[in-house]
Amino acid sequence: SKKYGKEALQNIHQTFAEMDKLRSKLDFSTMQAQLNNDYRLAADFETQIIAYLRYVYLIDNFFKSDFPESRTLKINFPWTDSFQPKGKAKAINHIKYELACCLYNLAMCYYSEGAHYIAAPEVQNKLKGTTKLRSALWCVNEIKQILPSLLVNPSDIPSDLNLSYINLLHNYFIALTYSALVEVMGTDTKKNPPEKLATVNKAAAKHFQIAYDIIAAMKPSPFPEDKTKALN
Repeated sequence: SKKYGKEALQNIHQTFAEMDKLRSKLDFSTMQAQLNNDYRLAADFETQIIAYLRYVYLIDNFFKSDFPESRTLKINFPWTDSFQPKGKAKAINHIKYELACCLYNLAMCYYSEGAHYIAAPEVQNKLKGTTKLRSALWCVNEIKQILPSLLVNPSDIPSDLNLSYINLLHNYFIALTYSALVEVMGTDTKKNPPEKLATVNKAAAKHFQIAYDIIAAMKPSPFPEDKTKALN
C-alpha cells in the first residue's frame, strides 16, 4: 500500500490472505514429530508445503527488487535451527530466506519417504524411493542457488542451512539414490553385468565419501554432539 498504492493492495489482497492462511497451517515441529512415527504422513505434508511455496515463489518474483533494501520492505522471517529447535529464532528480512527454509523442510519430507521406500525389498518401492530422493535433491539444489543471494553474515544463517551441510545433503541423497539403483539392477544380472553394477556402486561410494569428508572437515562441528554422531 505504501509503495504501490491502495489500488494495488486491493488487487493483491486476496493473494496475501490465501498465502497467510496456508502459512499459518504449517507447523514444522509437529510435522517432524509425526514423521518420526509414520512416514506415510510425508505425502500430505509435501502437498501442504508445495501449496505455500507456490505463493512464496510468486511474492519473491513480484518483490524481488524490494526485499534487499530494508527501507523498502521490512518483513523479518523468523526460523529456528532444526538441530537446535529450542534455540533463538534467526530472523532475516528476505523472502529468499523463507523460500530456502521451506525448501529445506520439503526436502526432509521427500527424504523421509525416499529412505523408507528404498529400504523395502520390492523393486517397485525402491524405484519409488529413488524418485522421492531425486525430488529431495532438487530442493537442495534450489537452496544452493538461493543462499548466496541472501548476502548476510554466515553466522546469521542457522546451521541446517550452512552451505557445507547443504552440500553434504546433496552428496548423501545422490549416494542413496545410486545405492538403491544398484539393488534394483542386481535383480536382473543378464541385463546388468557385474561391470555395470560396479560402475554405479562406485558412484554411490564416491558420493558417500564426499559427504563423510564434509562432516570430518567441520571442526568444530556446528551441530550438537549427538547430531554429529548420527550424521557420521
